[in-house]
Amino acid sequence: MLPIKHISMIRGFNLKRLKCVFLIGIVFVLIHMFLTPALAANEISGVRQIERDSIEPGDTFTVTVVFSAGDVDVEGIMLEEKLPDDWIVTPLQNSGLVYAKIQDQHTWLDVVATTLEAGSSKTIIYNVTVPAATSAGIYEIEGQVSAYEAGVVPEVYQNNEVTGDTSLEIGGEKIFTSTDW
Repeated sequence: MLPIKHISMIRGFNLKRLKCVFLIGIVFVLIHMFLTPALAANEISGVRQIERDSIEPGDTFTVTVVFSAGDVDVEGIMLEEKLPDDWIVTPLQNSGLVYAKIQDQHTWLDVVATTLEAGSSKTIIYNVTVPAATSAGIYEIEGQVSAYEAGVVPEVYQNNEVTGDTSLEIGGEKIFTSTDW
């Protein structure tokens, strides 16, 4: 059995250790609180503008997406847009990106790994033709922008939803199919 003075030293040591761990935890939380807004400001962004709010089946409308680098240089830029099935996309301005339809995604990507400098942007413009047989209703366009921070090892990947206009109203008649029942 240990004398009483040795037990108090052991307890004191644990108390000091507990205080130290607590202080380190507070410092970590404070650093995290101050760094999170700074990291968010560095993020890439994509903002979509749809030329019109409503069109008729068979019409064509224009979509513009501005891809911004944020506060850091980025490379490996990619824009992915998901439109309703059978809508036809015709690229008008690619800003050096290559267009491809990959499964159900309309994709613009940088295949030569050029660097987009901090504060800079690229503008992608494309036309969309709505099939004549499209039923009246409100349709959504969803998208993602992504890129890697340039010159950073290990690589830092950023991915964000495209903001701005997301829906378009198609006028005309509501077409009912067997799946609507």
